[in-house]
Amino acid sequence: MRPRARQTPGVRRREFLTLGGATAAAALSGLRPRPSWGAADSGPVRIGVLGPLTDFTGRDIQRAAQIAAEEINAAGGILGRPIQLFSADSEGVPEKAIQAMQQLAVRDQVHAIVGGFRSGAILALVPYVARFKTPFIITGAASPDIMTPVGENYAANKYLFRAWVNSERQALSLAFVCRDIFKGQVGWTRFAIDSENLKWARDFAEILKGKLREYKLDLVYETYHDPATTDFTPVFKAAESAKAQVLLEIISNQAGFVIVKQWRDQRVPMALAGNNNPSYLVSSFWKDTEGKCQYELSAYTKAPLSKRSVPFWDKFEQRFGETPFYTGTGAYDAVNLIKVAAEAAKSMDRDALVTSLEKVDYEGVIGRIRFDKLHEAITGPDDVPVSYGQWLGEKKKVAIWPEKFSQGKYQPPPWLK
Repeated sequence: MRPRARQTPGVRRREFLTLGGATAAAALSGLRPRPSWGAADSGPVRIGVLGPLTDFTGRDIQRAAQIAAEEINAAGGILGRPIQLFSADSEGVPEKAIQAMQQLAVRDQVHAIVGGFRSGAILALVPYVARFKTPFIITGAASPDIMTPVGENYAANKYLFRAWVNSERQALSLAFVCRDIFKGQVGWTRFAIDSENLKWARDFAEILKGKLREYKLDLVYETYHDPATTDFTPVFKAAESAKAQVLLEIISNQAGFVIVKQWRDQRVPMALAGNNNPSYLVSSFWKDTEGKCQYELSAYTKAPLSKRSVPFWDKFEQRFGETPFYTGTGAYDAVNLIKVAAEAAKSMDRDALVTSLEKVDYEGVIGRIRFDKLHEAITGPDDVPVSYGQWLGEKKKVAIWPEKFSQGKYQPPPWLK
């Protein structure tokens, strides 16, 4: 898909600033500032959609933003003005993300931007968001470092918001699952952790370990595998020797398919659960694992987190024939957040939008959305939870946690009985 306007009814922050600061400064020089958009402007509300558009992560950002724009336009638009979407392809890498941001802010003159995926690419955009003063609601990148600048220099970086859950807060949700489901429902208290050896995953594991200790759960084994690992047998055997009852996986790449297949083929004598990004692909994961994902419990699934959740999932599936990736649910909410903020402010002025977003209390697809002082979505069972579901059949990833939204009870793999 070409990153042209369309109309519709792993790099750490400090590393980037050190290594790329000169390049960024050079690139920024000569860019003309965008005009101030206020309530007097009667043209369309121009919203930028940024992400790796040729990949499913960015494709679903665009699809969901399109659904939101069509619904809002059918209901009268924002402040009586129709939404017009403009797309730009970040390709998930810093250099392309910078070009995409420049395209949206300078050429397309957007009022706000939604989307974003890959933390390295989004970290690279932080100084550009400050320069362009364009509200940017992030829907996919999870590094906590992205939002740190809001606290360090609020005046410059107040335009950054994240309507999703950072990796540290994702770890808290998994800890709740261990406490409420595995200990509370089944009585299991012995856990092993297998994390890919990447920074986000190591950070995730550290938070998780601390919470397991807090909940008096035993961490009996931990390891960090190379992301290119193709044989998890040694991990299984070591965890089994330590008498683990549950193996917690922290994986973002193709290894997520491999570990599930081998776990089932070997009838590993422990449950498998955790943050397995490929398992987010509810429409295809069953087929891609040949049904061997059955009984895995993993993050992100269709759940009635709010009155908007299931209707959005149903509409997305009916229209595109597959379930939305999590970046899509965030993008749908982000476009609606712009509408809510603008109508509360009675303006599309960028600073007025920021002030209004800071006060928003919105029932979104991903749950109740409010922002803290770092403009992170407040998380937890009563706000934005990371839902967990168990595979119990083809396209049947049944919501298990949070328990108040659950649509079934956890079922231990039958070979453990």
